[in-house]
Amino acid sequence: MQSPTTQLRSRGTTTIVALLTMTALAGLSATLLFSLSTRYNGMANAVAWRQAINAAESAADVAVMNLRWSITAGAPTAFAPESGWSGPDADGTYTLKNLSVQEATAGATRLWANATVEASADLKDAKGIQWYRIRGTGYAALPGLRRASNDLTADAATRGKERLRKLDYLQDHFIAAYGEFGVGPVRQAVSAPQATRRIEVIVQPQGRWTAGVVANESYDFPLIDSFDSTDPAKSNPDGTYNQSKRQEHGDVVVNSTDVPSGKIYGNASINAGGALTGWGSPGAKTSNKITGEVSNNVYSPTPPVLTPNWPSKVNLGSAPASITPSAAVSYYQASSLNGVTITLPPGQTSATVNLLVTGDITGGITVAKGVTAKIYFAGDFSMKSSAIDNLNDRAANLRFYGINPPAGQTQTVNIGSGSPGYVYAAWYAPAADFSTNGNPDFCGSFVGKSFSGNGNCTLHYDESLAGLDVLDFQKVSWIEDPR
Repeated sequence: MQSPTTQLRSRGTTTIVALLTMTALAGLSATLLFSLSTRYNGMANAVAWRQAINAAESAADVAVMNLRWSITAGAPTAFAPESGWSGPDADGTYTLKNLSVQEATAGATRLWANATVEASADLKDAKGIQWYRIRGTGYAALPGLRRASNDLTADAATRGKERLRKLDYLQDHFIAAYGEFGVGPVRQAVSAPQATRRIEVIVQPQGRWTAGVVANESYDFPLIDSFDSTDPAKSNPDGTYNQSKRQEHGDVVVNSTDVPSGKIYGNASINAGGALTGWGSPGAKTSNKITGEVSNNVYSPTPPVLTPNWPSKVNLGSAPASITPSAAVSYYQASSLNGVTITLPPGQTSATVNLLVTGDITGGITVAKGVTAKIYFAGDFSMKSSAIDNLNDRAANLRFYGINPPAGQTQTVNIGSGSPGYVYAAWYAPAADFSTNGNPDFCGSFVGKSFSGNGNCTLHYDESLAGLDVLDFQKVSWIEDPR
């Protein structure tokens, strides 16, 4: 039997051992908890980092959507202040701040974004067409403490990612290094930790006439080349076509597998992986009828033409002989045309006439110098080439829009042989079959269902048409700003 003193000593030893064990366990638990919290913090930061790029892309998409609204009748107001936009400033830049992308909820991180849309002079291409630079900056709130992971892993190749992410715990690194929205460069504190990423998107406007011919089904035409009526090096001093200054941008796009036929001074493209019979492989050519590249995976959208809904227009009845507008921009409607002359308002040197023809166009058309005629037609178009007299000698001044017919019906554009000469006009009728014969020289562009001609017909694509009548905006480059 142990003495009381021995019992007390034994109990004391047990207590000490228990305390040491508890201390060791507490230390291990603390180490484990620290390791787990650090790794959780790192994983949460990595998730927020990935979500920040989604927020940036959302801001860029909103910017592109507003660009599209700016050219769409009846669409919401583009870059509206009530939607958070400001501008344009002196440089033509619109700004959107604090766009809410995702609210913070259980299991969801708060996301927000900023965007700018720049339309500076240095973004104009050689034809003077305005491109746009969109910058989207995405933000994601970082959960937890203002603490970066030690980012140590067994795999040396995956280490250091936390440092590359440039998480903003104390200040916005973009504003500190480069400035934003006219602020900085300056150290600007953040209200809470955030992941910040920025992308830059270049957007190109897509006009109706971006190629010499776009045919939805087929193309069979003797010759096509190009010129630029706005460039004296590529045309006569007055902007008319000059064969000695021929350009090779008379591109032909067929939105089917049908191979174009004829001499093409430019690129030739078909769609859906069609067989390039006689052309060679994509990106190259063996045919001596094509001076540019060939491709079998190109599609050029041709949105339908709808009946315009102008707020007010003057009804001219059937086949008016002449139209003399009373304003710089005017709107008219006629049930048909059978030989019409469109003149300037008295005392004016320029005017734009918008005309809706609900039936057929025949006879002839004369457009006075200084007039831009935009003619929408729901029926067929038929006349001799010599009856089309655009005294401006610019295709941009005479534009035809074929309204898509009801399902099951057809539309035709037939331009018969006339005296040799140039026809300056542009046609956009995506559901129409174009046909011509004889020896007309067309200077402009055609968009239609099919395009065919025989004899000595030629088409000279006016490259300056590419920037007219913007239909959409296409993202041509995307890059993340890694700074």
